[in-house]
Amino acid sequence: MLAWVVGGIISICGVLCIAELGSAIPKTGGLIIYLKELYGEKYGFLLRWVYVLIYFPGINAALAVIFATQCTSFIYITPMGQKLLAIGLIVVTTAIKPL
Repeated sequence: MLAWVVGGIISICGVLCIAELGSAIPKTGGLIIYLKELYGEKYGFLLRWVYVLIYFPGINAALAVIFATQCTSFIYITPMGQKLLAIGLIVVTTAIKPL
C-alpha cells in the first residue's frame, strides 16, 4: 500500500510540473517543445528520436503482447498463433499510428 501512495505522490508531482510548463510555454508539441525551449534544439531533436525509436515501438509491442495474451481467455489460440497475433497487431498499430 505504501508503494501505491508513494507512486501516486510522485505521479502528482510530475503532472504538476508538466502543467506548470504547459502554462509557461503555451505551444503545441508537448515535452519535445518544452525541452527545445528550455535546453535548446539539440535536446528536442534527440527526444523526438527517442520517441520514434524506443518509446512508441515499445508501447506498441507491450500492448500487442498483452492483447494477444488476453485473447486466449476468450478464444483458444496456440502459442504460435498468439505470437502471430501480437506481430500482426504491432504491424497494424505501427502502420496506422501517426508519428
